[in-house]
Amino acid sequence: MRLTSAIGGCPPFSAASAPHLSQVGSLTTCAPLMLALDSAVEGWLLAVVLLAVPLVFVLPDRIAPDRPLPSAGRLWRLALIALAAPLFCPTRGVPSTVVTGLAVVLATRLPDLSRRPSTESTLSRVLWLLTPIVRSLPDDASRRQANRNGALRFVGRALAKRLCWEPFGYVMTLQDPQQTPAVARTALLILYFVLNLTALADLALALARLIGADTEEVFDWPLLATSPREFWSRRWNRYVSRFALRHVARPLQSRLPRPLVTISVFFVSALFHEYFAWGAAGAATQPGTMTAFFLAQGLAVVLGERLPLPRGTPRIVGHLGTVAWMVLTAPWFFASLRPALLDFGVPTAWLVTTN
Repeated sequence: MRLTSAIGGCPPFSAASAPHLSQVGSLTTCAPLMLALDSAVEGWLLAVVLLAVPLVFVLPDRIAPDRPLPSAGRLWRLALIALAAPLFCPTRGVPSTVVTGLAVVLATRLPDLSRRPSTESTLSRVLWLLTPIVRSLPDDASRRQANRNGALRFVGRALAKRLCWEPFGYVMTLQDPQQTPAVARTALLILYFVLNLTALADLALALARLIGADTEEVFDWPLLATSPREFWSRRWNRYVSRFALRHVARPLQSRLPRPLVTISVFFVSALFHEYFAWGAAGAATQPGTMTAFFLAQGLAVVLGERLPLPRGTPRIVGHLGTVAWMVLTAPWFFASLRPALLDFGVPTAWLVTTN
């Protein structure tokens, strides 16, 4: 949806006005391994192959149904192959962001493959491997139909979130960014990011339901969190939090004190986000800012556990404190994603610099 006014000489706050970061055929230093190839087309093809190879090894084999699953070590090696795909993307922008997103989901799904039923259909496993929202594609026709019946609810929720953003977006078009406090700009950017990202997630849920899939929600109204712990463990990107719980927190909880386990979880999350930011923006990103952001969040969670609010404190106090903390630290998060945000139409003047 395009807003009609401009922000202090900036383009309208809409995806339609986004600059094009991806120039097919132009090689960049963001993908050093491209030096071994002759063309951008070869780079994209190789990236796709690196995503496809792990799939071939782990899809159900109808010819030899008794074939054992790859060992845990081999699954982790296949995950590394998937994560190598963005290294060969010849440009940075929307296409490389998609490749990086698929690589991250595929790589984090593979270690959990042993939990999948051996009789699972090929389509069900592909959907599970490549999306964070699909649990399975049931064989039962009545269950698939019940899932389809729930699709419209997610469409309505996505539309409501997108419409909720429009008044704030219009206000932004009326303000001069140079005269707007950095805190206000950050708060509006958080609102833009959360509402639009969760709206896209709802649309993805609707599409998955339309094909009859069982789904799980990744976001649970994150703006309603009353503490950093609630935000990160229950409401924001629950796919990543579940992965971190299984593969980081539980293996470490018997070896390290709880605060160090928490910091370790956020450090691993920081590495994934640094990788994703590089996949979206390449050399244009700001390495280290994402790590600073997530380590600060881990510290906030630890302090919140050690110094909880007094019993009986109104929820609004925790909510306002959480919002204030996110506004204070969010510039670190957005600094690494700056090129991707510009690609989606966020005006440069509204991005707060961290320098």
